[in-house]
Formats: sequence, structure tokens, C-alpha cells
Amino acid sequence: MSYVGIAFGLALLGIAAAPASAAVVLQSAYVDFSTVLDFESFEPGVGTINRSFGFSDIGGCEGADESGENCGGSENSSFSLTLTNGSLNYAAQISQNHAMTFFLPDTSIDVFAEFRSDRQMRFGVTEHRQVDIIPCGGYCPNSLTSSFGQTQQGDGSWIGFVSVSTSAAVREAVQHVDHRLMVKVSEVPEPGSWMLMIAGFGLAGAALRRQQSQRVSPLI
Repeated sequence: MSYVGIAFGLALLGIAAAPASAAVVLQSAYVDFSTVLDFESFEPGVGTINRSFGFSDIGGCEGADESGENCGGSENSSFSLTLTNGSLNYAAQISQNHAMTFFLPDTSIDVFAEFRSDRQMRFGVTEHRQVDIIPCGGYCPNSLTSSFGQTQQGDGSWIGFVSVSTSAAVREAVQHVDHRLMVKVSEVPEPGSWMLMIAGFGLAGAALRRQQSQRVSPLI
């Protein structure tokens, strides 16, 4: 076998030894979705879910509770969540319009997902956060957060988590919140795999250059 063949064999061995992202498995997940009139909590699995919420009482305070919290405002909120073995794709929008002195309570979406792997994981994260507020009357809080990490278990496996939360409330203002998060979870190749690939391709390049130099006849 030629030196080139041996070098490429080492590189292919390194590629074969590198773990596939399919080795990351969704362990568990939960979602809490809270609005001014409702609360929902559930545990999604692999797949896509969508939720939406809206109300309108701009015309007056008919049907408002004693505090007036649901009086003279409107809201249109929604979120989408897609989970796979190795990824999380989240998108939430909260649009609120409130004209009264009483505030519109928080609308909040909280998502937490755990992933399991036999090896340490890495997180590829893309996030978009945008908040637009038309002059606030003194109460327009919002929170758009995300976090992720991992811990090694007693059996040597790894548990990684992704957490994302979006919330907003408003008084005497119009507020729109747009929060999107995409996370790709994959295993970190072991150092030996990278060394085999780098060494193999390096040797292949050196061998090819040597063959090319031997084919060149010296000029006389």
C-alpha cells in the first residue's frame, strides 16, 4: 500500500471514530405558558407545538375584575417550539396594548429541555431579541433570557440543559416582544479522533507533494 493510501486510511479512521450528533438524545422537557387569563403547563416530546393567546377590551371596562387589570387593553401572544434529539427551535411574540392606569399582568413563556449524551456536548446557539415600546407610562417590564450548560453524571454520561424564558407586562403603553432561539446540541469529538484526522490528511498532503516532485525532471 502506498504512503498516500495509508495517510488517507488514517484520516478516514478518524472520521469514523468521530461521534454523530444523533448520539444526543432529548431526555425531558417542560413548558409553562402563563397569560392574564390562563396558565398552562405541559411536557412536550420530540416534535413541534404551537400555542396562541389573545383578548381585546379596548372599548371599556365591561367584564373587568375588581382590580381593573383586564380593563381597556388588548393582547396577542404566541409561541412555537420544535424539539428533536439534538436541537431546540423556539420563537415567541408578545404584543400588548394597554391604555388604563392599572397594569396588564405578565405574560410569560418558560421552556426547559434536557439532553443526554455519552460524551461531553457542545452548543451551537443563535438568538434574536427585540423589544419595541411606544412611550411607557411607568410600567413596561420585560425579560428575554436564555442559558445552557451540562454536568457529568456518576455513570460517565452527560446531561445538558437549554433554558429560555420570555415575559412582558405593560401599563399605558404599547409593547411588542420578539424572542427567537435556535440551539444545536452535538457531541464533542474525542481528541484521538481529531489527531487521527489531522495526522492523516497532513501525511496525505506531504506524500502527494513528494510524488509530484519526483515526477519533475531537472532542467539541464
